[in-house]
Amino acid sequence: MNKIPKEQESGGEPTKESSLAETEKIALRTTRRTSESNILSVLHRYDGNIAMANQKASLLIGVAGVVLVAVVVKRPELLVATEIASIAWLNDILYLIAGLGLLGVLSCSLLIVLPITKAGDKHSEYTSFIAYSSVAKMDVETFHSKLASTDYDFWSDLVRQTHQLAKITTAKFLILGWASWLALISVVSIAILFLMAAF
Repeated sequence: MNKIPKEQESGGEPTKESSLAETEKIALRTTRRTSESNILSVLHRYDGNIAMANQKASLLIGVAGVVLVAVVVKRPELLVATEIASIAWLNDILYLIAGLGLLGVLSCSLLIVLPITKAGDKHSEYTSFIAYSSVAKMDVETFHSKLASTDYDFWSDLVRQTHQLAKITTAKFLILGWASWLALISVVSIAILFLMAAF
């Protein structure tokens, strides 16, 4: 019986045992990829975060809108009530800051609640069969045939959509942070007006 040379086991041609072990490792790595159910749970979490950002933006729109209308309509009365006799020019500056801040809050909040339908195909990256904006552009026969095709990789499509939602969620909360800071600046300006008028 022929024996396998020592150099083949240590540094020469791979043995049958080593090839089999390597194949098993590759198969194990393939089966260990993140399950679709786990990716879907992340996708749902991002959806919830987007809904939360939209709700907070809607609240800011309501509050900032009411205050801005009151500032514009009742401006003469408010100017008298908050008049700072010793520093007359400061009155107008604080009102300007408050008004611009409220406009900024409204603008940012409207950007947040603006529907985003980006699916990736707008930039020729890929065509998703999960994103509604992509599916709506297809006729039902095309959609059916693509889903029935063995070439369609649902897992990869799911990963891409999760990545897209992560970017959308990040953008919405970033703008929400700007809106919150602008709201704070407006509130502080109005508070200074009344405090200085009182004292």
